[in-house]
Amino acid sequence: MSRLEKIIYISDMIEPSRNFPGVELLREKAELDLEDAMISCIQHSMTFLIEKKQPVFPDSFHCYNDLIQKKGKVNE
Repeated sequence: MSRLEKIIYISDMIEPSRNFPGVELLREKAELDLEDAMISCIQHSMTFLIEKKQPVFPDSFHCYNDLIQKKGKVNE
C-alpha cells in the first residue's frame, strides 16, 4: 500500500464516529507511527472478522504479512 492508501485506511477506521473496543489505542498509534498503526488496524480488522466467523479477504493477509516483513518483526 502507498502511504496515502495507509492514511486513508487508518483514517476510516479511527474516524470520530467509530466507537469500538480498542479504537482509542488505534488513534494513539496513528499519532505516533503510521506503520505500527496500520499493522494494528489490520490485526484488529482480521480478528474482528475471525471472531464473527466471517471470511477474511486474502489481500488482508497479504497486507499484514508485507507490513510485518518490512517492519522486521518476523520471528525466525
